[in-house]
Amino acid sequence: MDGGRISVIIPVKNAERYLDGQIAAILSQAGVARPEIIIIDSGSTDGTLRAAARAPARLIRIRPEEFNHGRTRNLGAREAAGDRLVFLTQDATPADDRWLANLVRPLDEDPGVAGSFSRHIPRPGCSISLARQIEEEWRQAGGPERIVKRVSSRAELEARKPFYTYFANTSSCLRRAVWERIPFSEVEFGEDVDWAERVLLAGHAIVYEPSSAVLHSHDYTLREQMRQHYDYGRMVRSARLAAVIGVRRSVETALVSLRDDARYMRRKGIPPWRLIGCVPFHAACASGRWLGEHSDRLPGAVHRFLSRQALIRGGAGCGR
Repeated sequence: MDGGRISVIIPVKNAERYLDGQIAAILSQAGVARPEIIIIDSGSTDGTLRAAARAPARLIRIRPEEFNHGRTRNLGAREAAGDRLVFLTQDATPADDRWLANLVRPLDEDPGVAGSFSRHIPRPGCSISLARQIEEEWRQAGGPERIVKRVSSRAELEARKPFYTYFANTSSCLRRAVWERIPFSEVEFGEDVDWAERVLLAGHAIVYEPSSAVLHSHDYTLREQMRQHYDYGRMVRSARLAAVIGVRRSVETALVSLRDDARYMRRKGIPPWRLIGCVPFHAACASGRWLGEHSDRLPGAVHRFLSRQALIRGGAGCGR
């Protein structure tokens, strides 16, 4: 590779489940020099700190209330030595030994590329509904086609905003020189979407690189699923990614998703009775997003109960 040093930055909280395997996968990468690894812990209470101590990594500790998706990643970038800044969430494991080389390649090949992001592969045991969404519905998450995104004007971006601004810090690489001019905003959720919009409007390109893949899928409880979509709904509204949805549209969307799940199950040979388990999944997603998009009507105490990000800053953590 003709690029410079690579730094891998991993924000964590209670990440013991995957951290050893994640670090081992990073260290086994081929085609690149061994990267610098920075772990930023925000108050783990499990074995995360012991796992981090075993790793050839630099550990930075912050208080739970200091965590913010944009601010914490900016901290990692400032402390990093690399000119390629790679961000991983704690529940994303490189799928093979070419994950890193393929992720940084778009930046090495084209100086106009500001950032790249990886394909997601559902973990074994992933819920039927989420696996179907990753594999068949989310083109820039599980799709096989490489996508290079550029815009010539704000009007072009606004016409297809959800497509253009999709960017996932689950596994991403940023050009340091661009990050220094356009750091992450200190938003509560969706710092990657916000960054993508500003970078594209500044004239840079973004690449979805499916040859770089991570094992990643959430195994949230229904309550966690609703809370995650509550935060997503708030982000959709604040970023103006789509029109605010009503109750009827929410129900229709959930029913369409169930239909698509049933078709996916037939293609995969999954017993039809398992569709029953998809109903509460989509109910949690739809209700969470609707509440999030209408969160300005809710009292602060209700927001703190419903927001997964508020919970992360206080207690548990996953998918930082």
